[in-house]
Amino acid sequence: MGGDGHGIGPARTWGDRHPLGPTPELNVPPAPPLRMRTLGPAVAVALVGGDSGWHGEVAHPAPFHMLQSYLSGTVEVTVSDGESRRFGPGSLLLLEDTHGKGHSTRILDEDVVLLLTQLAGAGTGSGAGRISTG
Repeated sequence: MGGDGHGIGPARTWGDRHPLGPTPELNVPPAPPLRMRTLGPAVAVALVGGDSGWHGEVAHPAPFHMLQSYLSGTVEVTVSDGESRRFGPGSLLLLEDTHGKGHSTRILDEDVVLLLTQLAGAGTGSGAGRISTG
């Protein structure tokens, strides 16, 4: 998974917003530069867990911009245009569908643990949700 051709970056959902811009480099002397994608300031960070079989079948917009970093388990996310994708350990999902019909989520196999980072800023998109890799 990755969205910038370099293997880093989250898959993301959004309303009618333009994807993130180019990936700058991060210099960490004395090591060679690393690629970095700035997502904005974090408001809060939480560990979230859900039991296998849990589902949020009714589509809903994300309550705020968030980055979900999956640590265990697998979920399936379906956006309003009908596209579904599965996310498991090591997957990143940037949710920006704060307007419109939103998405639904269900836990597929085992209990899920994810690191949720609430990002600053209100949603400005509208219309059908989409899942993108960059």
